[in-house]
Amino acid sequence: MGEETCKIAYSCLVIDECGDMRICRAIPPIGNVRDMTPREAWSSKKAEETREWIAKCNKDCKILNCNYIDK
Repeated sequence: MGEETCKIAYSCLVIDECGDMRICRAIPPIGNVRDMTPREAWSSKKAEETREWIAKCNKDCKILNCNYIDK
């Protein structure tokens, strides 16, 4: 069986009830809607840093109930 690849880094942005914007539920937010627009957050330095972290992530996202794993 090959390695699993997370596809969430360039396909998902979730805004929670506090206004925090996240690419992945397991990683700190990339911004808050009170401070910036979703478009600004998506293209921010923090978002790029988060995508780099996701590329190196080896968490078992099945535990997190994530559907973005490509098998």
